[in-house]
Amino acid sequence: MVLLNSVQALPTQAEPLPSIAIIDSGINTSLFKDNIVYEVCIVSEFTCPNGKQKMEGVGAANTPISTNKILRHGTAVVSAILQNNPSAKIVMIRIVGINSEGNPANYYLEDIDMALRWVVNNQTKHNISVVNISQGNTFATCKISETFKKDVQTLKKKNVPVITPAGNDGNSKPVFSPGCWRETISIGAINSVGTIQSYSNAQGKVDFYLKDNYTVTTMDGSKKDIYGTSFATASLSAWWALNKLNSIQDTYRYLQSVAKPASNDFVKGTYVEFGQ
Repeated sequence: MVLLNSVQALPTQAEPLPSIAIIDSGINTSLFKDNIVYEVCIVSEFTCPNGKQKMEGVGAANTPISTNKILRHGTAVVSAILQNNPSAKIVMIRIVGINSEGNPANYYLEDIDMALRWVVNNQTKHNISVVNISQGNTFATCKISETFKKDVQTLKKKNVPVITPAGNDGNSKPVFSPGCWRETISIGAINSVGTIQSYSNAQGKVDFYLKDNYTVTTMDGSKKDIYGTSFATASLSAWWALNKLNSIQDTYRYLQSVAKPASNDFVKGTYVEFGQ
């Protein structure tokens, strides 16, 4: 098994650890106080905790404890990242508004665009080195805005990858937007023996397949077994923040060099694995 964590030495104590910007839904921020360094909320429907559609600072990304699948997603993604990179510093960007009854709004690719633009404008200030977007949707074609494309390219020049999920609609479905865009790093899911999961989208661009199952911390602090391309994406984001090389291309080529063949009855690809 490849121990990828040994690729590059950790930053020295004099150097702050880079942060991972997570564009996702609500989160119980009290669970991750030692890791969250900044909070943002940018929504197009319903509101942030301050009753407006934008908020920054303490509490901005927080949501009430909920069993709602959408709202609990962000907490699970952060939990998966921290299992792979316990010291990771997190900039949490919430893109899901909530109404007075505690119900989540719909979110759109435009919400992801707004969040990514915030990352571009604040990348240097918060030392953002990786962007994790475990969100998206399936479209017949790769639906991506010109703003998103421009921002991904801007971040790429700064050696900041945008890592995205392939999606969970089945391998006959197109890869999620925005993960279908060629300049993102799109991630599918494999099982414990390296077989591509049948639910993992694979029609289109999938760069790598990774482990998909985690026992995560939920919003109320309990543990839950969970799986999906969102958590395979989180796994790579966590690793990338620790091990990134001088350019996205260099890191990508390294991953290609250690990747192993992966397949199922319908599709072929390559997978990488972490730890022992």
